[in-house]
Amino acid sequence: GEAALVDDANEPPIPPEMPYADQLNQWALLVQRFGAIVPVAIFSVRFNGGGGIPVLDSFACLPTSAVTATFDLIDNGDGNTTIMWPAHFFPTSIVQPSVSLNEDTAALAPIAFNVADGVTVKTRNTSAALVDMAFTVMVY
Repeated sequence: GEAALVDDANEPPIPPEMPYADQLNQWALLVQRFGAIVPVAIFSVRFNGGGGIPVLDSFACLPTSAVTATFDLIDNGDGNTTIMWPAHFFPTSIVQPSVSLNEDTAALAPIAFNVADGVTVKTRNTSAALVDMAFTVMVY
């Protein structure tokens, strides 16, 4: 997109006392670029009990209307969790998510990848076996 504001020729603004078109256009472009590099959501997931049930421990996201019930956690098996959200709740991702572990344990690097209206995270121990581990994933 492009920012296309122009100053009123009959009553131009007085910089720096008043915002002017070039300034507002630059701000609009800056906000658009921040939207491409700043996460739209950050989720922390932990696992309850011996059954390894994923629980949304905490989250932060740009839509302020989100509540815990907005998101579905799907246990795809040991070490394989998908977080889903309603269609079109977030903009379409243009880069893959990033993930980190929230446990002090020996493990291979976790992986995260976009799925339709969601993100899947896989965590593995040092033997490369999928195992449940607490993680935080950032969605862009």
